[in-house]
Amino acid sequence: MDSIVAARCARSSRTGVMTRILGTAFSGDMLWGGGNSQASSPIFHHRRRRGEESRDNIVPRRQGRSVWGIVGRSLPRCSLNRPHASVRGPRSRSRRPRAPRTRPAPPPPPPEAMRESYGRPWLDERAPIPADVDAARLERTRPPELRSTLVWSEHCTECAMPACYASCDLYHPRHDLHCRRFVTDIATTPAEGAGGEWMTVRLRRWARLQAEGIPSLFHPRRAARIEAVDRRLSRLLNGAPLSHGVRMRLVNLWTRTKGSAFHRARSADASAATHFACEALNHGADTVTLLLTIRQQSRPDHHLPHRIELRPGYNLDLLPTIEFFAGLRHDERFFVHLDQEGDEGGAHLSFGTLDFVRAAAGGGRAESSDSDAPSEHAKCVVWDLDNTLWDGILVEDGPDALRPRPRVLETIAELDRRGILNSIASKNQPHAAEAVLRDLGIWELFVFPQISWGPKSEAVRRIQGALDIGIDTFVFVDDQAFERAEVAAALPAVRVLDEAGGAELDAAACCDVPRTPESARRRRFYQEQIRRDDAAPTSEAGYAEFLRSCGLMMEIEHLGAARLERVFELVQRTNQMNFSGRRYSRSQLAELADDPRRTCLVIRCEDRFGDYGVIGFAIFHEDEACLEDLMFSCRIQSKRVEHHFIAYLAQRAARSGAAALRARYRATERNAPSGKVFGDLGFEVLQTTDGVQDLLLDVASFELDERVIEVRESTVARTDGA
Repeated sequence: MDSIVAARCARSSRTGVMTRILGTAFSGDMLWGGGNSQASSPIFHHRRRRGEESRDNIVPRRQGRSVWGIVGRSLPRCSLNRPHASVRGPRSRSRRPRAPRTRPAPPPPPPEAMRESYGRPWLDERAPIPADVDAARLERTRPPELRSTLVWSEHCTECAMPACYASCDLYHPRHDLHCRRFVTDIATTPAEGAGGEWMTVRLRRWARLQAEGIPSLFHPRRAARIEAVDRRLSRLLNGAPLSHGVRMRLVNLWTRTKGSAFHRARSADASAATHFACEALNHGADTVTLLLTIRQQSRPDHHLPHRIELRPGYNLDLLPTIEFFAGLRHDERFFVHLDQEGDEGGAHLSFGTLDFVRAAAGGGRAESSDSDAPSEHAKCVVWDLDNTLWDGILVEDGPDALRPRPRVLETIAELDRRGILNSIASKNQPHAAEAVLRDLGIWELFVFPQISWGPKSEAVRRIQGALDIGIDTFVFVDDQAFERAEVAAALPAVRVLDEAGGAELDAAACCDVPRTPESARRRRFYQEQIRRDDAAPTSEAGYAEFLRSCGLMMEIEHLGAARLERVFELVQRTNQMNFSGRRYSRSQLAELADDPRRTCLVIRCEDRFGDYGVIGFAIFHEDEACLEDLMFSCRIQSKRVEHHFIAYLAQRAARSGAAALRARYRATERNAPSGKVFGDLGFEVLQTTDGVQDLLLDVASFELDERVIEVRESTVARTDGA
């Protein structure tokens, strides 16, 4: 029987063999091995000898330059590459038992971002990540307890595939005929020093880096093995000697399924994640702003963007998952988007960690000692105010009599530039102390200040809990011996100094740390986190209030020559929020702009997070008070922009003397969620002809429930022939 199976295997096509490789990978044998992996692996074949036809005749095929040899050599720590005992029955020789070796546990491998399997490895970035980035990595958080293995791929912010392939001027085919929004394939860039590989992208206009799936969290070592298997298997598939069609089908199959292929080996689900970590290297000379969005199809109203500013050089941002997971299901598919702010693109970025993580004990920051001894390097200095930061006592002498100590102010500013945080623990009147610090221009240099009348050791504990760093990385500065003794007794791991020692901290060994772009913005990261926590919605009722706090502004103007190109790109690509499904050419848009019976409106939007640019286009028939066509960019979905725009048209119709606002809507599978806006606003369906609904809204009785967006009309008047 085995010989028959072997003969069939020998006659298998290359496609069938590659499919069996994928099947082995999906089952997990490539990563952890299995009881019958020798017999089932295509690397092994049956060798028949006289009088022997048992399974013991399986021997490993010699690994030469064949595809199978490449696979066997490219998958470390898996069943295919483990040494196997000889299985030739009586000819096998027993091996001499070896004494067990005791080796120290190696450090965890550096995290890597896992990318889509499509790519041509010979086009990968050859210039390695500079070695000084490893030094900057030492400044980041300690390796997390768990992390995900999100699969990142190339997408478009205005994707309407495949319809847009034929009409969009920006369409440029990849090797697999999908639209190319990156300058080249997602590249793998080696790193000097600690090793590992980074994911490098060069963004074009409307480029989007996207990951989707149900995130699973793994131990860092297991995650590294998963990424090693994926990296080598992806390279093998892209270089396999198969026809282009077969190779692309296998590559796309592995890309779609590898996110869940190792699901059974997970340590926890997404609910255990504490942060989303974005570790990036900005190769350019200008700051790049990325918009991070996490959404689910069942909750389209929960995907407000979060800004990530990447300065030139190394950057690390840790965004608390509480901002994203409110109202989301952890067992449902996630869509994670990274878009460059604005429409121009051009960023050149490399990503190390780009995953959900669960921070290690102690907040995941630098190693914290288990003893009561202070850490070698300080991360936060907590200052007293009276007779420490200034000469005098605020509550007794008053603010006018206080004299700041210049050397202390210089030290605080220098520590801030080095990335060492400053905070306050003072027994004082909070508002009065804040006013003095604002007058001195240093209030913004302090994070989580604790100004109250309680014990200062409790103030230091509250600061440590808010910052989530080791207590042994704190320095406490106070002029009073009693206060220093109280903190030292309650928190022996805290380094305690008097006012004179605090003034010289910038020259102390514990504060002698290198400056990096990331350290210079560390304080701002904590302050932005405070603002996000204060602004994040906590319930459905609070969502509208949160939108209102975002300062959304919508500006409406007439279509002119300056906006024609951008509107053309928008109408060619938008699909999910296209209420008619039509595509207009440049000449058609120019004719509509010149039509005196119709008004072509361009919609621009911005909020306190940034400028979204042109995000909508509408055709409105003034005489009939009829909305003939409407389309929006998906970037503003769930922000109630469409509600406020239609409410604006209702007011416009009422001013012109119309009794009702009409609208035409062709429902499709993709625009159905957006089409719910008509039901939300109270439109009635008059009739349906050839799939197009004629809708009617009584403008006399209409009133928008909640106004969360400021609507402005542009002062630029319409000019016929513009």
